Amino acid sequence: MARYFIYKSIIELRKIWAIVKKDRYDRFANELLDVLMRSWDENTRLVINEVIRQIKGEQVFSRTELDMIIEALKIRLGEAFANEVAQPLYETHLSTYIEGVKDVLQVTPTLQQIDHRAIAALQNHNIYWVHSFFDRQLADRVTRIGQTIIAEGLSRSKAGKIFESALSNELQQFSWRYWEGFANHVVTRSRELGHVDAYVQAGVEYYQVKAVLDLRTTEICRQMHGRVFHVSQAVELKNKLLNAQNPEEVKQIAPWMRADQVTGKPTSKLPNGLALPPYHFNCRTRTVKAKIPPKIAEIDLTAAGAGKLLKDSLSYVVNNQEQLSVKELKKLVTRVQGAGWDNMQAHFNKHKDEEFTQWKSVEEMNAQLMDLIRRGGRDIYLQLYLSKEPRIIFTDNRLFLSIDPVRNKIKTIFSLKRETIKALQSRNSKYILMKKGKTINKQLLWISKKLKNGSLRHL
Repeated sequence: MARYFIYKSIIELRKIWAIVKKDRYDRFANELLDVLMRSWDENTRLVINEVIRQIKGEQVFSRTELDMIIEALKIRLGEAFANEVAQPLYETHLSTYIEGVKDVLQVTPTLQQIDHRAIAALQNHNIYWVHSFFDRQLADRVTRIGQTIIAEGLSRSKAGKIFESALSNELQQFSWRYWEGFANHVVTRSRELGHVDAYVQAGVEYYQVKAVLDLRTTEICRQMHGRVFHVSQAVELKNKLLNAQNPEEVKQIAPWMRADQVTGKPTSKLPNGLALPPYHFNCRTRTVKAKIPPKIAEIDLTAAGAGKLLKDSLSYVVNNQEQLSVKELKKLVTRVQGAGWDNMQAHFNKHKDEEFTQWKSVEEMNAQLMDLIRRGGRDIYLQLYLSKEPRIIFTDNRLFLSIDPVRNKIKTIFSLKRETIKALQSRNSKYILMKKGKTINKQLLWISKKLKNGSLRHL
């Protein structure tokens, strides 16, 4: 069908781009997608040629003919389709698993190092979704088309044209989207099981979740990005997945959760089903080996290299939504009390006449900001934007003071009663409220409302 050749061209371009990027996993996913779409297209055309185009004449289309079409589709797009793609699917599982092991060990695993039980379980679970796709996703759609035709009393000839058009257009588009997500899912799951076995063989203790952060990134992956798990958690999850009796049990063991179900929760409190991606259909998130940074209490902030240790420690705290101890928080606040400006006078000159500040001198500005840091009645947040330096934010709902504690520089001031504040409302940011031991959800909601009514401004 003509539309298939458009998909084929897109897949070929993606495969070339994957080679250019040296992204083996993208290449595996698109090679599998190519096989799936080619077989799906061929089996769909066989049904059109062998069954649908044989429905001719001006007699009224009947339920018997609808049942015949659905039965033919079930056979061709169920068992026949699954049999055709079974071997390429197995090869994708195996190749991706091996590459996952190589990611960590930097060598190709031997036959003895490959968990063939894992490959068999992946094949068993995923061939189920291949075999049952038509029944689960398309059978009802085809039935509804047929019921509409019957209700309108259309002829067999008109019915045949309607079915051919549906299978060649909207139903094929739907299938394309599904198989694209399915191919990425197969690669993600296979790769991560390879990673788990390699982590164990290499003696790795911890690993970190790494999302691909771009416009396509889902909120759940943004929330999981940067979180660190112990390898034993991944091993436990892997064993449960392999012992699952059927694909439905797999969904219970590793459910796909909404972002609001994990936002603000410490990694230690998350269900073990989140220890490994995929976190949703078509998930691109991966894992990499990691180390636990020292706690702030253990860092000598006057020593050489302390900035890097502090950055890693604070990033870990924010990514994993953990809490600093009172001792650590006091140590951090003490450090930023000495924070300086890159261009203090220029900033003062630009904003001294703001209605909400009305600073008369640089000294008054500094005194007000220092008071915000020192006194009670203000909240303290840690903020992490992408993988850049973390920020510590002080606010009393009147001023927001953002400081880079690594370089000990004042970065930004925000005041209320104005128009916008993008830095605290970014899809690529994570926050945690430290002083009260609560998350920033309510504060972000409050900020969002201020953004909408235009009463928040970036100085």
